[in-house]
Amino acid sequence: MADTERKPLLGQTPRGTSGGSGCAGAFFIAFGLPFMAAGAVVLVLAARGGLRTTDTGEPVPTWLPFSLALLFLGAGAFVTLKLGIGSLVDRSRLKARRALHPDEPWRADHAWDPAGATHNPGSSLPGQLAVTVFMAALLAPFNYFTFYEPRPDMPTWAKFLVGFFDLILVLVVVGIVMTLVQQAKYGRARLAYQSFPFFLGDRLSARIGSSRPIGQFKKMTFTLRCIEERTETTRSGGKTTIRTVCDHLWSDEVSVEGGAVREGNELPVSFELPSGDYGTRLAEPPARYWELVVVADTPGLDFSAKFLMPVYARGREIGAQALE
Repeated sequence: MADTERKPLLGQTPRGTSGGSGCAGAFFIAFGLPFMAAGAVVLVLAARGGLRTTDTGEPVPTWLPFSLALLFLGAGAFVTLKLGIGSLVDRSRLKARRALHPDEPWRADHAWDPAGATHNPGSSLPGQLAVTVFMAALLAPFNYFTFYEPRPDMPTWAKFLVGFFDLILVLVVVGIVMTLVQQAKYGRARLAYQSFPFFLGDRLSARIGSSRPIGQFKKMTFTLRCIEERTETTRSGGKTTIRTVCDHLWSDEVSVEGGAVREGNELPVSFELPSGDYGTRLAEPPARYWELVVVADTPGLDFSAKFLMPVYARGREIGAQALE
């Protein structure tokens, strides 16, 4: 039986795209530029050897100012180019697509492949490597002044705190290794749609396979779920924190007990979709979307894949919802 309880979905990464106001893009540009400027200044000083410690006046290690420059430049470039300029470009393109397809949102809010969806573990490697480099640059000066050249009165709690973040960096590296192993064992997973898009109230049918055989499995579980994002604001000690929270709206599960997916073979799966206000809207807040999560109990590293699914309301239903 389907689970229709609205509840927080822990560990879910938000997928909503930049469909917000142009003011948000301008804010990120204005926020990121000072970081880029600070990084450029540190880079120039580092190249001239103008950075020295405040206690002894000795030059700091050559790698340290370059690490700081990379940190500021990287953070500023990401905020300015990705969150700022990128969001303005995305917003302009989204507006043009919506004007061309007012009753077909699947043609506007995401670059769907009508034939199916792909899960490629290796596609996350650039992001994982970027996080690793950023964290290493961020932690380098703290490690230097905490462990390599600590002050005599360096508190123990500071060492534990820096060590804790070092452990997080190690876990990120472990995640990269696991991604490489997953890629080597299963390759790219592919979900072939039986129709496109899928409409609420109809049946969703698809077939799953992979570029390398999944092989024998004890159990393969398919979980289809509808997720909606919301902004949560919390205040504590005079500080305000704003974060995106993912809520579970609807889900259903199908399991296959024992079997195998050989090279070139595919395994079918189908669900009955609900009726109601569950249609995908990826490019406007609050973002809402559907995912199919596939997990198989296989020898060694388990197979897992996650697919974004094109589930929408029909044209007449979209118009009716817009009038409400």
